[in-house]
Amino acid sequence: LARKDMAVKDRAPALIVVPASLLGNWKAECERFAPSLRVFFAHPSLASRDDLAAAAKDPAGFLRHHDALVTTYQYLQRAPAWHELTWGLVVIDEAQAIKNPGAAVTKAVKALHAEARVAMTGTPVENRPGDLWSLFDFLNPGLLGSATAFAQAVKSCAGRPAGFTPIRKLVQPYILRRMKTDRSIISDLPDKTEIKAWCGLTKRQAKLYARLIEELARLLDDPQMDGIKRRGLVLSFLMKFKQVCNHPSHWNGDGMWSPDDSGKFLRLGEIAEELAE
Repeated sequence: LARKDMAVKDRAPALIVVPASLLGNWKAECERFAPSLRVFFAHPSLASRDDLAAAAKDPAGFLRHHDALVTTYQYLQRAPAWHELTWGLVVIDEAQAIKNPGAAVTKAVKALHAEARVAMTGTPVENRPGDLWSLFDFLNPGLLGSATAFAQAVKSCAGRPAGFTPIRKLVQPYILRRMKTDRSIISDLPDKTEIKAWCGLTKRQAKLYARLIEELARLLDDPQMDGIKRRGLVLSFLMKFKQVCNHPSHWNGDGMWSPDDSGKFLRLGEIAEELAE
């Protein structure tokens, strides 16, 4: 809206890339907070096939009468013509989607040309410091050096008394951080409430769990199994344990999903009933 109010002639439209699950949120918020914006939602669930084809074939002509285009990470990969445009602004929501530099979706996003770029995320570092490097490789390429140089810098900082302060100072000017605890930003947000819900295993779950433990113990007794295979085996069984705790059907894929076979499923039913009431 601020960019539109500047009334710059022939300003290029903005591109907003979001997960498919958030298209509805963006549409509702645009209608509520920015009804004057001319926004095209480029996704089969919200646009006609003809409009999508026109936007993909001749985006410059199609978007001449739009302020912004909202699409998904997956759909962006299927529209090569959008990479030929220079967008006025590119915004990526849930930006941790590009944390893996080698992923196809990351390459598609970083191939975009824009006058300015914005990344929005609640988890800029989801698994490892390299996630932050990938985000800044989109926002400000070269600021953090190459991926190898950044990894070396992280390793070096980890062994120093000051820790990661140098990296923090380098990226801080580019980050606007909103804290839920800051009442000057969000005055009407209630305090977070957490309630632990203990979900016991059903008899079927307990039997399957015990059987998997016995099977894992038997396999680990194999003297021929080396360290790497042992770790891989334990990791695979941890996944099986989690699946059994979710629901036996999650583990064996039988598609039955009987509510009485899972403590979590029964607790979910209670929560759903409360919400429905």
